[in-house]
Order: sequence, then structure tokens, then C-alpha cells
Amino acid sequence: MSNFDQINARNIPKLPIEQAAALLVLHGVTKSADFYVKYKASEIPKVIPGDPKGYYSDYDGWQCFIQLGRDYLSAGNQPEKEPPAFAELKKRVHEQRISSRVAYNAAVKEGILGVLAPPRPDIVYPDEFTTWTAFLAKPGEGRFLSFEDAQKKMKEMGIRHSVDWQRLCERGERPSDLPYQPSTHYSGQWKGWRDFLK
Repeated sequence: MSNFDQINARNIPKLPIEQAAALLVLHGVTKSADFYVKYKASEIPKVIPGDPKGYYSDYDGWQCFIQLGRDYLSAGNQPEKEPPAFAELKKRVHEQRISSRVAYNAAVKEGILGVLAPPRPDIVYPDEFTTWTAFLAKPGEGRFLSFEDAQKKMKEMGIRHSVDWQRLCERGERPSDLPYQPSTHYSGQWKGWRDFLK
């Protein structure tokens, strides 16, 4: 991403602890004193927090932190270095059928879009991001499950009444492949909630 260096560090997602430590090892930073000197000189990638001790709840001292990174690399893993390209992130959003900001934020928190998917793509990709509507998946064909599959999924989720469904939606937990208003989306087959949830 060409303009990554101009983005404020607080708007850039941070790596999980093992990957952050591994990236430091790859940059030749193994001493805390070197880290702070390089951080002040803006030589540390912005995907690593400026204060690992304060940022990571499972931080257990600098030596353990660096050892986590060495172990991560020894296992043949490579840390991510920057958020995905805008086109790749948008593709992931559409593949996951994410059609709202709430669903996007949940997917970012859960790591569904990758460990460095930014919570604020509008800030991280200022030249490419136009609107949330253009970025998110669109409602339409193929987005939602068939009527029969939706019935099965509702049953698997333990939805017994329309009130259960409304509460789940209010909590922002609606699966992206189920419509908010099944009565409207499945209007040709709809015979009421009792029939739908039988």
C-alpha cells in the first residue's frame, strides 16, 4: 500500500503478539533499548504497538516476548507486515457477504478478514475508499440462503419464535446469510413464522 506511511499509527491494526515479536526479530530488534530508539526514530513498522507491555495482556517481559517471535519463525511462519490491499479486503468482504458496518466491525474483531484488516478502511485507504455502500457487499441474489436452508439454520441456532430472531438481530448477531426480514425476502414461500420455524 503506497500511502501506508502517511496513516496515523493509531488507525493501523496491530499484529497478534507472536507476529509482532517475529517481525521485530526479522528487523534485527531483540533488545528493548533498541526497540525504543528505533520506535522514536519511526523505524518500527506501525503494525507493532509502541508499548508492547501495555498493549498485550499476555505480555510476560521482553525476553519472553522476543522468544515468542523466534518460536513463531522457527515453526516456519511469517508475520504479516501491512493490511491487505484495498481490492483484496473488498473481495474478502464480498466473499463473506458482509453488508453492514456492524457486521464488518465484528468480522475485523474475529479476524475473519485477516489479522490486519483495518477497523477504519475509510482512513487506511483514503484514495480508494469512496463510501461504505460501495465497499460493503450488496443485498441481492446469492447473498441469502434458500428458504429451506434458512429454516434449517434457524433451527440449528435454536430460534423458536420471531422474538428470538428480533433479539438476536438487535444484538448485531444476525448471520450475514440470513435476511433481517425473512417474510419479505422469502415472500413467495412465506406462510408465517410458525411455518418457517417448524
